[in-house]
Amino acid sequence: NFQKVSGSEFGILKSCQKATEFDLTGTNEGKSSAAMETKPTIKFIHFDRQNETIRVVELSIGKLLLVAATAILVVVLFANLVSALVIKYKENSRLAVLQTENQALAEQLQVMNATAQAIQAKIEEIKRDDAQLRTYADLPQIDEDTWDMGTGGHVVQPAVIMPTGAGELSEASLKIETQLDKFYEQLGLAVESFRQVYLKIENDYDIRTHTPSIRPVPDGMITSRFGVRADPFTLKNKTHHGIDILANPGTSVLAPAGGVVEVARRNYKPRDSLGKVIIINHGNGLKTRYGHLSKIHVKRGQKVQRFDVIGEVGNTGRSTGPHLHYEVLRNGHFQNPLAYIFD
Repeated sequence: NFQKVSGSEFGILKSCQKATEFDLTGTNEGKSSAAMETKPTIKFIHFDRQNETIRVVELSIGKLLLVAATAILVVVLFANLVSALVIKYKENSRLAVLQTENQALAEQLQVMNATAQAIQAKIEEIKRDDAQLRTYADLPQIDEDTWDMGTGGHVVQPAVIMPTGAGELSEASLKIETQLDKFYEQLGLAVESFRQVYLKIENDYDIRTHTPSIRPVPDGMITSRFGVRADPFTLKNKTHHGIDILANPGTSVLAPAGGVVEVARRNYKPRDSLGKVIIINHGNGLKTRYGHLSKIHVKRGQKVQRFDVIGEVGNTGRSTGPHLHYEVLRNGHFQNPLAYIFD
């Protein structure tokens, strides 16, 4: 029996009764030999106040546990699904970021590739200039294998397809890095080559500026040459170690090249056949000597350059008349002065 309650209410009743059958007369017919035990159940009773109805839902404990387990499983699956979706979203977001970064890197590599092409063109121009300079300086050429520095390969060709994958980006980056290293080595080689050319030209210039190359008396006449001749005083054959240049007394005598005055002898003895003498040391084993001077305009230790006036033509010493006696010595050995006159 259920008591009527006001409003709509919901109740739960647990039944653990034994199922027993009774007839109308109150006799216990058909009583089973053993009472049947029922499973524990839970009843959900709903009271509807408006309709004055009662609704009963009865569930066994097993079903209730199954429903609870199912609900828990659903919750766990839902939680896993949500977690998987969140992870997938994060992965997609990270992938999008990586793709954007790869795109930016690919564009940078393309710019670097174009720059490498421009550098390669400049390197080729430098190599051509270096070849011309080494030819001018009379230096051996640098062969192509030396220019390559043993690195091998060439710069990535222009208008390449822009890489998109990480592997392609890494490979392209490595190629450009290798090429930049090669450029660095080639520029170092070019700098060293230019240094060699500079030193050679500078040395050659120093040699040229310190090598006798003009006639000390530009307008004078050569009256006696280098070699064996008859001595003007004894008429016997004797080696003439220089040349004689005829000129009027007081004619300027010019330095034929740069050098340092080693001797400027104004006072001389009768046995000093050359009279007043100047000796210039031009370096590299070269010296020049000037005899029979009337005046000396330089002093010992003074530096002179080509075309500087060092003295004047005279007739001092053992001489038959006004002229300049001019000698050239190389490493202490007399040379033909005509080999050092190019004008």
